[in-house]
Amino acid sequence: MPLLLNAADLDRDGLDDAEEQALLEQFLPRFHLDRKECDVSPAEFLPGATPRPGERNGTIYGQAFPVERQREGQWVELHYPRLWARDCGRGGHDLDAEHVSALVSRTGGVWRAEYWYAAAHESTVCDVSMVRKAGGEARAEVWISSGKHASFLSKESCNRGGCGGDKCQETKVLHVKRLVNVGQKDAPMPGFEWVLSTQWPLAEKLD
Repeated sequence: MPLLLNAADLDRDGLDDAEEQALLEQFLPRFHLDRKECDVSPAEFLPGATPRPGERNGTIYGQAFPVERQREGQWVELHYPRLWARDCGRGGHDLDAEHVSALVSRTGGVWRAEYWYAAAHESTVCDVSMVRKAGGEARAEVWISSGKHASFLSKESCNRGGCGGDKCQETKVLHVKRLVNVGQKDAPMPGFEWVLSTQWPLAEKLD
């Protein structure tokens, strides 16, 4: 997965863009997707101010920013938004944004995952989002509910999902075609201004 941009810090967060991309790739979760997913795969979105889904080709978007912790070492939070043309489950709608996050740290020159977070119907009455401490693994295993696209850290959790609308049955590992850094909420990368659109709640997930 090549770097898309070769500038030092286009999103102005104090972390070199090349290092952000390297961390996003290092800790990219392994996504388990329903073999009969009605929206096929996460979509690649076209440049501009309005979210316009293009090819449903397994593009995953990313975001990385440093965080202050009262512990030794350097700490970075990684977000992995999965963006869909539509939610085609119960109460379906156009455009859907779900995400997984990781908190990673570097001590003695070695990066490791500390915590994983999986958003599932975040900030709704059906919220069953979960967090767990990492066990030394470089990648989280994440199950994506069919049609609704909520994120779970186990298949069993998915099948007990929010308000009974989540199912993870026969799954396959998602082939990620591209991993694209979108930048920060107050400084999106050039061409990705659509992340701020009020047509979906993506911007609030970038905090």
